[in-house]
Amino acid sequence: MAKLTVAVFFGGRSSEHDVSIVTGQQVLQSLDPDRFTALPVYVALDGSWRSGPELTQRSTFVPTKEKLAALPKATVALGDAVGAKLKLQFGEKKLFGGNARTVDVDFVIPAVHGRGGEDGAFQGLMESLEVPYLGAGVLGAAAAMDKVFTKQALAGLGVQQLPCAVLNRPTAGFFMPSEDIAKAAQAQNLPLAFPICVKPAALGSSIGVHRVDDTEALAAAVSDTFRLTDKVMLEPFLADNTEYNIAVAKLPEGYVASDIERPKHSAALLDFAETYRSGSGGPKKSGFGGGEGMADLGREIDPAELSDAEKADLRATAVKIVEGLRMAGVNRVDFIRAAGGGPILFNEINTIPGSFAYYLWRGRGLNMTDLLSGLIDEALSRYQRLPGEFDVPASAQLFPRK
Repeated sequence: MAKLTVAVFFGGRSSEHDVSIVTGQQVLQSLDPDRFTALPVYVALDGSWRSGPELTQRSTFVPTKEKLAALPKATVALGDAVGAKLKLQFGEKKLFGGNARTVDVDFVIPAVHGRGGEDGAFQGLMESLEVPYLGAGVLGAAAAMDKVFTKQALAGLGVQQLPCAVLNRPTAGFFMPSEDIAKAAQAQNLPLAFPICVKPAALGSSIGVHRVDDTEALAAAVSDTFRLTDKVMLEPFLADNTEYNIAVAKLPEGYVASDIERPKHSAALLDFAETYRSGSGGPKKSGFGGGEGMADLGREIDPAELSDAEKADLRATAVKIVEGLRMAGVNRVDFIRAAGGGPILFNEINTIPGSFAYYLWRGRGLNMTDLLSGLIDEALSRYQRLPGEFDVPASAQLFPRK
């Protein structure tokens, strides 16, 4: 069987650009070389697409302007009949020949975190070209990227979660007075009882998340977060809380839940630095599937304080959430519990989790190479269109066919 050419897109123009590089490199190094030919496509900070073997080397990032300019530019060759392959054109096509070449891509893996890669925009491009790709579709990606919309959607499924209030960025500047924040929260039935968590509604990797303990700090945190996004969430901060994370993969046999992890971290709030720079020397070797993944924060798998019934309920709830939002690929569902017990509440969902959350499958004997192969097989099976699916039925034809 001929190998499939798989383009792995990583980088992007969001604040999660650097995290995406790590994920993209790990995916590139973990694809089964007997089945797939990996093609790196780096989405630079200026928005250009670049490719080349150098993009599998960590030392390449972030490329200088000179190194970036030396990498072949990749563009989508549009204008041909829509088909099941993405046509990437490398180099520049000139009037009288030139060195441009076109590569047919059989499958696409978006490893771009955040805006432009995880929010439905990239997925919409692939859908319009009818190119098979990994992960959530347009609807699921867009719904999960907006944490407020996610909460609203999951409320209809009966999923327990923290209450929240939403603030919209002022028309001028980034500052919102404390009294306006208090009025908005009160109107949405969220009492301003400190501490409070301030977070962007549509960013990931713990970027822009603040814990605040008084009114003055609240206004400063909201102003700081408005510099990253136009919509800010306020949630009660659960002091000394416990977090539980579960990955759910859509494999050929259906939705499969991973082990449950309880992350261990030193800070009261898990921020970007704690997530990705914990430990000496930055991210450490994962020793699993190749490449470097998330920092080894220390984590307990299937923590002992959870009863078998609680573990089963958490896994069932995670699958219910992923299935309810019509997700595919790998999604990590994060839960939170207040100190002293109480209900375990949904916190958020990540449709392209860092390192594809490969570390949550270790206990199940599934390495990243096998995980990616299963995800690709499942995605390809969904893209086997029925004959005539896009034909215009006779009853809808207004113009004659010849």
